[in-house]
Amino acid sequence: MPEPKAKLKTFSFGEGKFNRTSPAIYDLSSETKILNIELPLEQALKLILAINEGCRHINQYNCSTTEGKLATVNLAVHLKSNRIVVVEGKAQNKES
Repeated sequence: MPEPKAKLKTFSFGEGKFNRTSPAIYDLSSETKILNIELPLEQALKLILAINEGCRHINQYNCSTTEGKLATVNLAVHLKSNRIVVVEGKAQNKES
């Protein structure tokens, strides 16, 4: 019987946990224009370091190539677990 393929581990530069959002998560709707996220100082510092690492990583790409032009830092907000994770992303289309 063949072994099942192992799931690839996703890579992140780091994360920070937030205390609360305003408006509250259960009050979010399609009409919500702004979401305020409250982080304690220690978690905010961890998030700053993670964003900095992500920026340093994508800065290594050659900006004259398509890969370099489309490289982004993505902030993934996990609303159920109150986490913000910093990962590398790829822009859908080039911004001017």
